[in-house]
Parts: sequence; structure tokens; C-alpha cells
Amino acid sequence: MKIKVDIFSDAICPWCYVGKKRLEKAMAVLTPEHAFEVRWHPFQLNPQTPAEGVDRAAYLARKFGGPDRLREMDAKMKEVGRGEGIEFNQEKILKTPNTLNAHRLIAWSAQAGKQDALVENLFRAYFTEGRDIGDAAVLARVAGESGLGAVEAAAFLAGEEGRAEVLKAEEEIKRAGVRGVPFFILNGRAFLEGAEPPEAFIQAVGDLSGVTPS
Repeated sequence: MKIKVDIFSDAICPWCYVGKKRLEKAMAVLTPEHAFEVRWHPFQLNPQTPAEGVDRAAYLARKFGGPDRLREMDAKMKEVGRGEGIEFNQEKILKTPNTLNAHRLIAWSAQAGKQDALVENLFRAYFTEGRDIGDAAVLARVAGESGLGAVEAAAFLAGEEGRAEVLKAEEEIKRAGVRGVPFFILNGRAFLEGAEPPEAFIQAVGDLSGVTPS
């Protein structure tokens, strides 16, 4: 059975990274009985962030109730990440970036069939390496690391192509009632919100195919 997985995500959402890894665990169990087509869609957590980004520590401390609370949250994400094979190094992140260009690049990469590689590398660049994925030069380099042309990616990012489409896609999913990410839609009929464990994805696919997971 073919399973189309539409994922709404943001490149600066740690739970989206976790959700990606958990989905991959589920797909490893379900293949080859099922063929998966994964598509990534935009959802900016902080669309109001200026193009140059903001100081991460100060911004998130204000948002979540102070530096102590932020340290607690970062420590929890490190622990969760270790369980999923993710190395969260939030202390390396200096800026919370605007992710509009990252979403434009993800949409553009679909033409070359490189969305998943790009999304993975954007997560790694931001959360593990602390790179500024709001910077067009950084985005172009990550594109090159993902099997896309870095020069072509830089030229794309220098223009406005894809901007209106990203904003429209975001508006539509938010109008549909989605308020947080990650958000997964399987074959347009099964919906999972949050970084669910692999078993939840396996159960959802079983429900779609009419086969009870063993």
C-alpha cells in the first residue's frame, strides 16, 4: 500500500526533529509492505522574527519564563534527543532565525527529490552544529551538503520565488485549525499531532490499510 505522509514542520522546532526520527523508525518496520512518499510543508513557529534573527537565549527566556526554565527545557530535549540518536547542542545556537527562506528552500528542493535530505541537514545544522539557518549563505551550503547545487540554491534564495507559495501554504494549514507542529497527515485521512512514538504511526498505517499491527 502506498502511504503519502504530509508533514508540517519548522526547521527550528526540536520536537519536529524528534518526530522525524520516530516516523523513520515506524517506516523501517512497515517497509516493504508499504511504500512511503514523504512531503514536507511549511509552518513558521515565529513568523514575526526579523530577517536577521534574534538572540536565542534572551528571546526564549522571555517566551518560556526565564533562563532557568530555558535551561531545564534544553536539558530535557538533550535527554529526549539521545533516545532518538539526535545530538542537541542548544548552547551552540546564538540566534533564533527567521525560517521563511529555509521553507522556500525546502519547497524548491522537492523538484530534485531532495526534501528529506535537506530537512535532515537543516535540523542537524541548527540543533547540533549551531549554524545560523536564517543566513542565505549558510542555507546554500546546507543545500550543497544535501545533494543540491549550492550555487543554484544561492541564486534561488537571492530572489523571491516561492515566497508567496510558502506563505499561502502556511495560511491554509493554520486556517484548517493546525496550531502546532509537528503535524502529520497520512493519505489525507489519518492525523497525528506532535512527536508521537513509532507505535502511533504503525497503528495509523494499520488503520488505513485495514491490517492490525502485530
